[in-house]
Amino acid sequence: MATPMDREFKFFRLQTERQLNHWHTAAHTLRRHDLIASPEAWAALEQYVGARLRESLNATCEHLLKVFDVVRAQFVAARSLADLDRVADGIVHFRAQFARVETTVHFYGDAISSRTNPEVGARLRAMDYIAGVSMRPTLEPLNKPIPPVLVYLNKGLGASILRAGLRLWDGFTTSPVAAVSVTYHNQERPTAIIHETGHQVAAILGWNEELARLLLSNLHDVDPRCANLWAQWASEIAADAYGFANVGFAAVAALSDVVGGSPAQTFLFNPDGVHPISYIRVLLGFAMARRFYGRGIWDELEYAWRARYPLRSAPQGLQPLLAQLEHQVPRIVDLTLLTPMRCFGSKSLAERIDPDRVSPNQLLSLEHEAGPTLATSPHWIAKESLRLIALVGYRFATSPEKSDQLVASHRAIMQRLGHAISPFKTGNTTIA
Repeated sequence: MATPMDREFKFFRLQTERQLNHWHTAAHTLRRHDLIASPEAWAALEQYVGARLRESLNATCEHLLKVFDVVRAQFVAARSLADLDRVADGIVHFRAQFARVETTVHFYGDAISSRTNPEVGARLRAMDYIAGVSMRPTLEPLNKPIPPVLVYLNKGLGASILRAGLRLWDGFTTSPVAAVSVTYHNQERPTAIIHETGHQVAAILGWNEELARLLLSNLHDVDPRCANLWAQWASEIAADAYGFANVGFAAVAALSDVVGGSPAQTFLFNPDGVHPISYIRVLLGFAMARRFYGRGIWDELEYAWRARYPLRSAPQGLQPLLAQLEHQVPRIVDLTLLTPMRCFGSKSLAERIDPDRVSPNQLLSLEHEAGPTLATSPHWIAKESLRLIALVGYRFATSPEKSDQLVASHRAIMQRLGHAISPFKTGNTTIA
């Protein structure tokens, strides 16, 4: 005759088995690639990128199922209420791990799903390619592999990156790709993706740390607070410099349009933040252009920037600090772009990526040489994709009255490049 203890064990066991079956089904559902994103969205990925993502997501889910198998084995061996209590604790642990894996899967699912529309898919594939090309001059000479890139659409004002090799939410998997978000408003001027690949390059080479040390050691004669801030901002200064070296003034103009909000926003100072004060950050960009290209449209835009954000409109207590930082801007430009660094093989950033290739003169020469075929020729689009981004961005900054024409040209370039990439399986940094 069953005792109350036997009945309690039976009921507890039934409840535990039901929960196990529920989470087992849920874990297997995460393995369904067709439920993560539609087949059309997967098809819009370059095959190499798609294969890497599938492989990584499969490994993530397999690891989760191994966690489940441990709990299931405890359940099979349970002979007492105390044993079932331990199984129940294991289910709670599994649920927490499931949530972390779900976050990982959901992130990539959303990123892939942003390509469901064929036009958007081609555009983002083109950005994958351009982002990969931007990393080649620094990584290839140092025999560093170029990580595959997945660009996806996202809301907000600024771009961001989930770097390749970064540990993901599940605590087990590392990101198989550099996942770069481009905002809806910036699709036609996507210079920010090069800023983000600058972050990826910096992480691979240890650039941020070396630049921070370089700034500190060369600013010993200035207010220690200023020197420490420049070092604290090294990662964003590096990424901005990387964008400038690759696409020239187009990166500076686009940055000023994004970070130039109200005076309160532009002078906002976070003592612990990694982003320079926006006012100073944009002045750095103008100074980069002046250092490499001499006088130009950036001087006029800097005049307008200062007129829109006069120092007197900054918080009174911040004005002396801003004045000191502003005075040091030319030195920061030289240290960042012209100083040889170990991470670049004892070369400077400007030696690895020559900003002169995207100077206004060079871009206008390219435009003249290619003529009307510049936005239509597969040869020019594949060979000069980065410089085309630089050219359209420069024209956008200097000829705003032609913005509709420039947007149409940019879209045509990205569509042709994206469609040219889709059949290839050799990775998203080459077209062959």
